[in-house]
Amino acid sequence: MVCGAQMGKTDGLLDIMGARLDQRPAPILYVGPIRDFLTDQFEPRLMSLLDEAETLAAKVVRGRRMKKTLKVVAGVPVRLAHAGSSAGLKSSPAALALVDEYDEMLANVKGQGDPLGLVEARGETYADFVTAITSTPSRGLIETQFDERSGLTFWKPGDPEAVESAIWKLWQSGTRHHFCWPCIHCDSISCRASSRCAGRRTPPRRRRRKRRSCSVPTVAAFTMMTTRRR
Repeated sequence: MVCGAQMGKTDGLLDIMGARLDQRPAPILYVGPIRDFLTDQFEPRLMSLLDEAETLAAKVVRGRRMKKTLKVVAGVPVRLAHAGSSAGLKSSPAALALVDEYDEMLANVKGQGDPLGLVEARGETYADFVTAITSTPSRGLIETQFDERSGLTFWKPGDPEAVESAIWKLWQSGTRHHFCWPCIHCDSISCRASSRCAGRRTPPRRRRRKRRSCSVPTVAAFTMMTTRRR
């Protein structure tokens, strides 16, 4: 899933994690970009989820078995790893892998290969293994194209050699779904695809001037997702 900055990607992954642990418990692997993010930001948010959710709080194994990077919930491990540690990415199998901020990860983890490849190898044990990947795209020149059938403007697949963003390359290789929603003022459907905006912030002056057909100012944002075959 490709989103702009501060659009709730990590909270969405936490929701997926909590639902899986509550409904169909299975080993989960969460991969963040750096260790400090895991220990200082994600782990406290994960514990808040486990403590505040009534159906999960009683399933958490506490005491010596609880560590900063390893939780046991409903009898299954939830392991937190970061892209800079090949050992953490290869340590244990998982039925669900969640990769956060993929564009910020190292292209090669200590000579062991791409972080995503190491993560997906952990799911060979489970027939229903799923990997969810989210990130804000980094730099790259992306154009848009108008779809006459829907009347919407979508992002046009770019030259893979010219696209620098790893998450954008993954999005292009899959189904390329776009999230669209109606304007709260005029009900017109918008996809919010703006030419050349991938991975770049809209300058404040331009952002103030951006308006839809209903003349209500909006803030540029984008959300897309894709699915791939293993």
